[in-house]
Amino acid sequence: MYDFKDDYFDSNGNEKKVLDVFLEEGIFPTYSFPRNVVGFSIENRTGDKIEQEPDRALDMAISEYAPGRLIVVNKKTYKSGGIYNFHSKFRDEDKAHPARKYFDSKEYYRSMFYCENSSCNWVGMEDPGKVCPFCRQESVKYKHMIKPWGFAPEGGTSIREAEAEAEMTYAELPSYASPIKDEEKSSDYSMIRYGRLVDQPLTILNEGPQNEGFTVCTECGAAIPGENMIELQKKDQPYRHPRIRAKCQHPSDRIVTAFLGYQFLTDMILVEIELDSNQINTVHEGLWIESAAQSLSEAMVLAAGQLLDIEFSDMKSGYRLRYASDKVCVDIFLFDSLSSGAGYSSMLAGRISDLMNETYKILQCSKNCATACHDCLKHYWNQRVHNKLDRHLAEQLLDWSKTKKLATPIEYKEQVRLILGIKENALLDADFDIVCENQKIYCVKNGKKREVYIYPAMWMLNNPQIPAGSIAVSDKLIINSMPQAYSLIRNLL
Repeated sequence: MYDFKDDYFDSNGNEKKVLDVFLEEGIFPTYSFPRNVVGFSIENRTGDKIEQEPDRALDMAISEYAPGRLIVVNKKTYKSGGIYNFHSKFRDEDKAHPARKYFDSKEYYRSMFYCENSSCNWVGMEDPGKVCPFCRQESVKYKHMIKPWGFAPEGGTSIREAEAEAEMTYAELPSYASPIKDEEKSSDYSMIRYGRLVDQPLTILNEGPQNEGFTVCTECGAAIPGENMIELQKKDQPYRHPRIRAKCQHPSDRIVTAFLGYQFLTDMILVEIELDSNQINTVHEGLWIESAAQSLSEAMVLAAGQLLDIEFSDMKSGYRLRYASDKVCVDIFLFDSLSSGAGYSSMLAGRISDLMNETYKILQCSKNCATACHDCLKHYWNQRVHNKLDRHLAEQLLDWSKTKKLATPIEYKEQVRLILGIKENALLDADFDIVCENQKIYCVKNGKKREVYIYPAMWMLNNPQIPAGSIAVSDKLIINSMPQAYSLIRNLL
């Protein structure tokens, strides 16, 4: 703790109270109070005083304050340009390289291993070898992780509005490294087993653009998104020093590429839903499984809030897809949003059936929306995944977990509504037309016609309810990618 005593001073240079430090370090339970809070330090022109320091909990800060992001404070625009602590530059031994001591510490800079299979999302701090312990693929990669100790703008100053071009990066879903232990089966939901994980390390990462990480100077903390040493060397250090005019040159041997992130311990409840890949479309390109898993995890958080009579923001959720040779599993995990939280997720361990029943209620939107809206699944905190949310897909996944029921066939009127957009495109194409007759949809080309059948994206193409010889198109393909659906029909005529 002595090496980082700067962490125990506030923005005015006053020592923090012991109780505040204990809460921040997780020594005392924090309940609803955030810990691991970091600031965005905006200094005066000489760099000897902080003028503004908005702060965020670290899980939010690694997205909102990440290098490349724009922050507007007091009508001025700043571009995040580094990882920085205001007090670190005033110690004589650190004044020329205020970031170095952090990079020499395993608390702030450490090795990590992760699975590059996006559906797996495994992260661990110990080397498992080449094979991922979860998805069993040879997809384990190595990287460094930086736990930010604060952020600051490029050059320690604001930028002109004309220069304000943000480089957006975000923290990904939390990752964990342990499977279910002491699992239990749900009596009401035949395809669900669940378990409680105690003191489970969760890792939240911002992997930068295209998973390249961030290029960071380990001397001054200057940073840019992506992997580009030459571009970083064009940037100024993210602060001004009142006594030193010389600026860091970002020597090449002191530049690293790393993810931003941090790890914390929390209790969580893990719900595993087993899918039959012979009946259910579990491939990413099928446009069903990821949307269904994301939507159900969001619905379960809202249901947990109702069930426990708490704010839904006190809990968070995530999901992981696990592929084995004979089955596919959707793992949905719920955990307290704050480290050392109040144990809400643990309270759900004995109430899984109640939680799932409440989730059904959440999915019955009062506005009867087509996919999702702010009366059912959408809210401020999940705005990044609004395009993935679909309450109907979540309900299909929930139905399967309870009774192994597949999605019901799409009614003829709905099929006609979905095909209208493709029909309009077909009218512009002299090769074929789309006609609807006798409760069926046909494509007509050169006097010949072939049936088009629109099926739920949950189904596999071998579903016996799909008419033999028809052109089968999933509803989600038409909704999400009509040009691709149009090309599929045209090419199969």
